[in-house]
Amino acid sequence: MAHRLPELPLEPPELILVTVAFVLAGLLLMATGALGALGKLRPNPLMGIRTPLTMRDPKAWAYVHRKSAPWVALAGLSFVVAGVVIGLAPSGHVRFWAALVGSAVMGVLLVTGTVLAHLSFRRRNRVR
Repeated sequence: MAHRLPELPLEPPELILVTVAFVLAGLLLMATGALGALGKLRPNPLMGIRTPLTMRDPKAWAYVHRKSAPWVALAGLSFVVAGVVIGLAPSGHVRFWAALVGSAVMGVLLVTGTVLAHLSFRRRNRVR
């Protein structure tokens, strides 16, 4: 018995809103990655990788953001691409898959980059 995927019949107002939300979220992630790579992202309550380690140690914050920057930027790019596909797709099925795949890729990239950067910092500094 085949299951049908949900149709996403977005009309222009909702379609524009979803497209803009994906693209802006992606651009924000790309900017976060760029700021982290440049060492210009300081600990704050809004942006960045806020874990117990990075919040208590400014050196960990800088290191983790520098090391995870490419992963964060690629995660943002995946959201921008998903947003563009959602906005241009001729059918709801394509929009559904663009949103699902874009979100999954973004999540995997963010988690992978964060974990690898944390492990690298802990190994380098012998932190538990």
